[in-house]
Amino acid sequence: MNTPRRDTSLLAVQPTSRGFGFVLFERWLALVDWGSCTARTDRNARCVHHVATLLAHYHPDILVTEDPDAPACRRHPRIRNLLHRMHRSASDRGFATAAIGRSDLVDAFARLGDRNKDQIAATVADLVPDLAHRLPPPRRVGHSQDERLGIFDAAALALAYHAGAPSRRRPLSTNPHPHGTPHPRA
Repeated sequence: MNTPRRDTSLLAVQPTSRGFGFVLFERWLALVDWGSCTARTDRNARCVHHVATLLAHYHPDILVTEDPDAPACRRHPRIRNLLHRMHRSASDRGFATAAIGRSDLVDAFARLGDRNKDQIAATVADLVPDLAHRLPPPRRVGHSQDERLGIFDAAALALAYHAGAPSRRRPLSTNPHPHGTPHPRA
């Protein structure tokens, strides 16, 4: 693990199928704001706009997201494109960015005994009591993921970053679809 970064203000964003969840920490476990954004049409453009608005409002030291270029990333191409666009937008506005691979996130929480999203979310609720009232019940077979889980996924990224989980602080690849998937330019 890298050196812990506990005095950094950060905005962590986790895309969902309908928008994104976010958390803003001023420093280690000092939660300032959290929430989710839903976009019904032109999801990627609206999500990028909302993230830019959050960056402009709060001026965090860094934007942290999941790494769309990580070898084990299984996100839909639209979500990978969204993650790339978020990083580009933040970089264009002068903000530092970091991307944490899903496997690095899971490894960080595995040390605490957490093996799945629901267990990680419960640990996040224990570590950040202000979020506990938003913790959704565990996902049942055949049901879609509760949108509130995006907030806990974003908080898990922030906590992993603060704890020193491996992250990429360099620009992500310029190809939003590194596996050759064609896409319309937005």
